[in-house]
Amino acid sequence: MSGPPLRFEGVRFRYPGSGFELAPPDLLLEQGEQVALVGPSGCGKSTAIHLAAGLLQPDAGRVLALGEELGRLDEDGRRRLRLERVGLVFQEFELLDYLDARENVLVPHLLAGGSPSAAERSRADELLATLGVAHVAGQRPGALSRGERQRVAVARALVRRPGLVLADEPTASLDPQRAREVL
Repeated sequence: MSGPPLRFEGVRFRYPGSGFELAPPDLLLEQGEQVALVGPSGCGKSTAIHLAAGLLQPDAGRVLALGEELGRLDEDGRRRLRLERVGLVFQEFELLDYLDARENVLVPHLLAGGSPSAAERSRADELLATLGVAHVAGQRPGALSRGERQRVAVARALVRRPGLVLADEPTASLDPQRAREVL
């Protein structure tokens, strides 16, 4: 199914017991468009990204990602959509400590159920080079700076050429020049 990369319609989300309710404005993200969520800490930016990725389900309204209404998909369907068509960069990167940087970039291919092909490994290496971290490809996350880990996480989000990329503070650990390059 195809459609706009992202749409929020009447979305409401309440964290149980917290009193916090997120009610973002309706949103239609067109193909090729970039949108930044800006606001103070705790205002719901990460929550909105988690809703867009189907990691959280709204209490009301609809979230559509790449033409799929996330509320109509079961957990496996949402997981498959994220794995195959959505790139995610988490605020804390979520790299696996027991894998090196290249292997972390290839995790989406590994989760898809197989050994990455030569072309997929080449794509991972190209992304690491483009993002200026080819020199750490064989190192584990614990040996990397925050900025290097962040760029590895960006490479992982892009490795499957997703139709939608959701990034939670994707340049927070980068200097201004690197941030421009990553964006």
